[in-house]
Amino acid sequence: MMKLKKRMIEGVKAEAEALTHKMPWERGARRKAFILSRALKEQPRRRARA
Repeated sequence: MMKLKKRMIEGVKAEAEALTHKMPWERGARRKAFILSRALKEQPRRRARA
């Protein structure tokens, strides 16, 4: 039983290392920049009084 578990864990590790796309938690700087740009767009614009 222990061999099967070890083999499964090794298979999962190998698959994780072969991962080619980025996971959501790896997007740090890019995600932060997107959130900031969206927040800047949503700010209400104030009009100057004449």
